[in-house]
Order: sequence, then structure tokens, then C-alpha cells
Amino acid sequence: MLRQLQRKAGSIKRALKDEQRFAEQSKDLQQRQEAQVATTVCPFCDSEHEELPKQAGQLVKALEKLSSNVQHKKSIHALFESQQADVKRDIDALKVEVKELERQIIAIEEAEEAIQKSKNLVNGIYETKARLNLLIDNLTEPDEGVEEDLSAVRKSLSAVTRKLTKYDVPSGLARASHIVNNYMNDVAKHFPFEKGYKPTNLHFSFEDFTLYHETPEGKKIYLRSMGSGANWLYSHVSLFLALHRYFASLGDSCAIPSVLFFDQPTQVYFPNFRRDDAPEFNKGKIQEIEYGEGQSEKIDEDIEAVEGLFSQLSIYCKTVKQESGFSPQIIVTDHADHLNLSDGTDFETLVNGNRWRTRGLIEPVPS
Repeated sequence: MLRQLQRKAGSIKRALKDEQRFAEQSKDLQQRQEAQVATTVCPFCDSEHEELPKQAGQLVKALEKLSSNVQHKKSIHALFESQQADVKRDIDALKVEVKELERQIIAIEEAEEAIQKSKNLVNGIYETKARLNLLIDNLTEPDEGVEEDLSAVRKSLSAVTRKLTKYDVPSGLARASHIVNNYMNDVAKHFPFEKGYKPTNLHFSFEDFTLYHETPEGKKIYLRSMGSGANWLYSHVSLFLALHRYFASLGDSCAIPSVLFFDQPTQVYFPNFRRDDAPEFNKGKIQEIEYGEGQSEKIDEDIEAVEGLFSQLSIYCKTVKQESGFSPQIIVTDHADHLNLSDGTDFETLVNGNRWRTRGLIEPVPS
């Protein structure tokens, strides 16, 4: 129906254009409604020619008819314009209906899609149910070898339990926790924890591997709630050094190697270390990267804290050597350099030329 009305509107529009063109072409003819023809006489026989007057009369009639048509075309033009307006209204109304139908079609298609998804979900549920029923049937079937296997496992468990009782594992774990906690707090007291964690009272459990600080009121503050990144760093370093010291104290009865590895511990103070692309570690460069201009006091405080961290690592190695007869190895990858250690150790002897700023970690050492 909409296409029919649109074709009809096109036909009316073309008719109006043709009518306008005809009206423009007939303006000159409207001014001539009569024809005057002089009498024509034959020069040989002296007789009048009658054909031209007849043609002149026919021309006058044609002009009269044309004038009548021109007058009539005004009513036709008005009729066409009226029909054009009617067709336009009908087209606009149908377009509204078409839009509504399109909206309804989209809603129906979405509903069909939702129904299809629902069917797929229901089918999936039925399939899962069937598989579960099959699995349950298989599980409920008696297995002749299960009881025998269960009996063998119980016997093996009893044998292991009897062997473990000889070692008194609970007492051993409690004793280890006590020693590690003492080592840990001995190290932690030298680190600048926040005021709320002083004096430090760290506790580590070998049973569930939890680490927490216990306040004088007996409240436990676990590592996940200990605030700043500096607190996390010092807690981890204190724990790792304490565990390492305890394992070293066990001597040959411990199979854990006396090696520790720390990767970028100073990131707490210098988080933008990736932008430090200078050939040497430079205090002014670090200040510019981390704080901008006018923050010399802050950079001094951070470098002092970093030097304190590395000093404790050096002191720890000396302490373990005095206790166990050998010095553990601590490997640190970091961009902090040229530090002054409080125990008098020359920082250069620790680096021993192993700087990777320009050559990279895996490149060979220059000869």
C-alpha cells in the first residue's frame, strides 16, 4: 500500500511538472485568438483562392480551443495539488504505521531469540541432569575393591602417624616459631616502622603461615592490614632474614640453601625506577623523577632509609657468620647505588663491579 501511494505521488508530481511546462509554452499563443488573411487572386486567371481563408478559419478554431484548454488546466492543476496533498497525508500516516510495525517486529524477534536461549538453557539443564544421574548410578554401584583399598590406606596412615609421634611435631613447630619470632623482632627493631607498630612485636605461624603484629592490648594486625608499603617491605625482610637465620642454625640437618634473593626492595621509596636511565645512580636525577624540584629533604630521608635497609643486610650476614661459621649469600637486584653503610662495610665490595645499567643482566662481563 505504501509503495502504491509513493508511485501515485510520483505520477502526480510528474503531471504537475508537465502542466507547468505546457503553460509556459502556451503563453504566446493565448494572445492570438484570430487570424486575418488577405484575399489571394491568381495572376493568370484572375480568380480568388479559397483554401487560405479555410485554413485561417481552422486556425482560429484551434486557438479558441487552446484558450479553452488553458482555462480548463487551472482547475486540473488545483485538482492535482489537492490529490498530491491527500496522497502525502496518506503516505505520512502509513509511515507511522510502518515504524510501529517495525518496532513490533523487532520486539517479536527479540522475544523469539530469548525463547530460543531459554530452550537451549532448559535443554542444557536436562542434559546435565542426565549426566549427573548417570554419574550417581555409577557411584552407587558397589565396587568390590574399594573396601580393600580403604583398609590399606587406613593401615598406612596409622603407620605414618606412629612414626610422627616420635618427632613431636607440634612441640617442634612451637619451638621453631618462638626462635623465628625472636630473630624477626631483633631485625625489625632496626627498621623505621610506622609509630603504631613500635615497639615491633611480629609473630609468624608455621602452621598456617600467617604474619601479624600484636599490640600491647593483644590485638592482632595481620600483614594485609599493616598500611604503607614500607611496613610491608620491613615485615617481609624481617621474616625472611629470621627464617634464613633459623635454617642456618640447623647446620647440616637442614637442606635449605643459605641463599636469599631480593628484587627491587627500594621500589617502596623509588616507584618510578624504570625512568632512571642515567648511566649512574644520581641523587639529583632521582629527586627530579620522584618528587620534582624543591624536595631535597624528602630524597635525603628516602636515601637514608635505603642505606639503613642495606646496612641491616650486611650486619645480618656478619651475625650469621659469627653464629654458624659461614656467611650466607644475599643477592639484591636494584638500581640504588653508591650507598653508605652504617656498619663500615664498603658498598663497592658488595657490588664487586656487577652493574647492569649499561650492559644488561645477561650480557657477558667486560674483560
